[in-house]
Amino acid sequence: MYSNQFEDVITKTTCLLKNAFQDCPPKTFQNIDKYKKISALGEGTYGIVFEAFDKFTGKVYAIKKIKAKENLQNFPLSSLNEVKTLKSVSHENIIYLKEICIKQNIVNGVFEFNYFLIFEYCEYDLLKLLKDRNVRLTFANIKSIMEQSLRGLNHLHEKGFMHRDIKLENILINKHGVIKLADFGMADLMKRFQNQPLLKLMGTLIYASPEILFGETNYTNSVDIWSLGCVFYEIFARNHLFNGQNIDNQLQLIFNLCGNPDPSDWPERYACYHSSKYKYLQMTSWLREILEEKVPDKDCVYLIEVMIVLNSDQRATAQQLLADPFFSSYPKPKKLFLS
Repeated sequence: MYSNQFEDVITKTTCLLKNAFQDCPPKTFQNIDKYKKISALGEGTYGIVFEAFDKFTGKVYAIKKIKAKENLQNFPLSSLNEVKTLKSVSHENIIYLKEICIKQNIVNGVFEFNYFLIFEYCEYDLLKLLKDRNVRLTFANIKSIMEQSLRGLNHLHEKGFMHRDIKLENILINKHGVIKLADFGMADLMKRFQNQPLLKLMGTLIYASPEILFGETNYTNSVDIWSLGCVFYEIFARNHLFNGQNIDNQLQLIFNLCGNPDPSDWPERYACYHSSKYKYLQMTSWLREILEEKVPDKDCVYLIEVMIVLNSDQRATAQQLLADPFFSSYPKPKKLFLS
């Protein structure tokens, strides 16, 4: 009886997933028993991530375990977003989702189903990398990290998606020095979020762009450019560019550093800003001076400066940034090989 019920749930869930993912349905679910757990890597809101290897090939993977009931009603939306996005994109600098596995449990006579997302394995995220005292980053290594991150983001944007949670922890690097954008739980098609009110802050506070913090409902993928600019600064400074404790404090720090928005270059948002508590804080931008203190290259200062722009329409795109002479100048980008 249990076997038939399990097969019925698999069939129903597969159909639900196909409907949810439309043109990019996942493969038939595989059995998780083919993998053997090595160790836990971390824990999030909807499950844990652990390192495991394939018993048949010996290859190591990162596996995200997700709990759900007999259908997708209790399947986390973030996990649906992640699978749908990763089934729609394919790029060397975006994490690869190999397959989805499933396992049944019977708890007090009630079926519980654990879903497992099987990802390629990366040894570090950028936060862990920067904290490792045994890792020495050269300027050429940093240029490679920046260039690869932009390549992955550019592909994502070309496919019409926004990541919406770019931060150090969500940029991975493997032992061959290849960067992988990861954790697409907040990602989705850009057009789906235009003209829709936000119920809460999307992304991580200290990397959030001012339009997100103001609760704007018609933002674009330039929110990712702002966040990645904050990441680039952090790689050099080993400190956050803006480290607010709440939304009001974060906005105050942004305007203190970037200056007041001018109605001529931020017209559609100036009314919201002008009626807020943040006016008259700082008329002049000190961003370049702060960047020059920590970033040892004027071309790199310029690159980050055109990413941290109050007016989202005036921020550089990933494609424009990749074409900047910074990446072709000496020293050339060089991948960081990790032992």
